[in-house]
Amino acid sequence: MKKWGILVLMMSIALHGFAGPFTVKDIPRDVEREIFNHFSGSGKERRQEVEDAKEAYVRLQNKAYDSDIPKEDLEIIIVRLHQMYGTNFQKQVGEFDREVAQYKDMVRRVEEKVRLETQKTELENQKAKKEIEELSFRHGMSKEVFQAILEKAEEKYPKDFVAQKYFLEGAIEFSTLKNKMKTEVGVFIKNRLLFSYFIKKKCSIFKKLVDILLQNVLYTKYVHENIFRKEIHMKKLLSILFLTCSCFSFAEHRISWEAVGALPAQKSYDKNIGTAGLLQGMIDDYVIVGGGANFPIKPLTEGGSKVTHKDIYLLKESKNGLKLLEQIQWNTPIGYGASVSTGKEIYYLGGSPEAAHNKDVLKVSVKTEK
Repeated sequence: MKKWGILVLMMSIALHGFAGPFTVKDIPRDVEREIFNHFSGSGKERRQEVEDAKEAYVRLQNKAYDSDIPKEDLEIIIVRLHQMYGTNFQKQVGEFDREVAQYKDMVRRVEEKVRLETQKTELENQKAKKEIEELSFRHGMSKEVFQAILEKAEEKYPKDFVAQKYFLEGAIEFSTLKNKMKTEVGVFIKNRLLFSYFIKKKCSIFKKLVDILLQNVLYTKYVHENIFRKEIHMKKLLSILFLTCSCFSFAEHRISWEAVGALPAQKSYDKNIGTAGLLQGMIDDYVIVGGGANFPIKPLTEGGSKVTHKDIYLLKESKNGLKLLEQIQWNTPIGYGASVSTGKEIYYLGGSPEAAHNKDVLKVSVKTEK
C-alpha cells in the first residue's frame, strides 16, 4: 500500500507541477497527505516540520516553473529527486540546481556532438557534389545517357550527393564493363572455331543463347541503397561461354552410355542389388571391382541393416560386354575406402567397417597363367 502511495505522489508531482507561480494552496492532496504522514509526534514541533516541508515543496515547484527545461525532461528530474530523497523536499530543493546543471551540460555535449557530425556530413556531401561535377566530364557515355542517369540519381537521393555519386559511379562502371565484355566476347568468338562453325551454320538456338548471355549474364549491378556492390566478372562469363562451346561440341563427339553386363550376387545372397563405396580400378585390360555396401534384405526406410561385402570381381571386355572371369571373397568386408590404380596394381586404402582393419592397405594384382 505504501508503494502505491509513493507512486501516486510522483504522479502528482509530474502532473500538477509547473503551472506556477505555485502557492501552498496549490499543493495536491496526496502530496499534502504524504508530507503529513511522514512526520511523527504531535504538537507545535510537528506542525512546524509539516509547514517547512510544504514551503520547500512550493519552492521546488517554483524553481521548476522558472527553469527553461522542457516539461518532459523536467518531470524526469523531479521524479528522480523524489526517488532519491522521498518527502524531504528541503533536500530536493538544494539538489535541484545541481541536477539542472548536469542536465544542461549533457544537452550541451549532445548538441556539440550533433553539430560536429552534421558539419562532417555536410563537408562530405559538398565534396561528393564536386566529384559529381567532375564525373560529368569523364563518364565515357553519351551526354543524353549520363544526364538521364543523373536525373534518376537526383530523384532517388534528393540532396544526398554522396549516394548520388555512388549511384553514378556504379552506372559508369557497369557501362564500361559491359562495353569491354562485348569487345572481348567478340574477340573470343572470332578465335573459337566452334563458334565460327555454329555462326556459319546459322544455328538459331546458339544465337539465342549468345544473345541471352550478352543481355543477362553480362550484367554487373551496383546496389546503392545500402552502398553494397555485387559483380559478375569477365572470367566467369568466359567460363560459361567456354562450357557452352563444350556442350555444343557433343554434337560431333558424344559420350554414350550403355549396359555391358551385371555383377553376380554376392556369396550367400540371391541377387546383387547394387553397392556403394566399391573398390574399383583397371590393370591392363582387366576391370576389378569389389566390396561396397548396400541393404540386401530390407531398405533403410523399412528398418533394414547395412551390409558391407567381401566379394571381389575380375572382369574383362569381350564382344558382348564385360565378362566375369573370377569372383573371390576377401578375408574381411571392405567399402568406402580410396582406390588408387598404378597400371599394374590397385591399392585400396582403409574402408573396412571392422576396427582392426580400417587402416589396412590392400594391394590387388592379376596373375595370368599361360
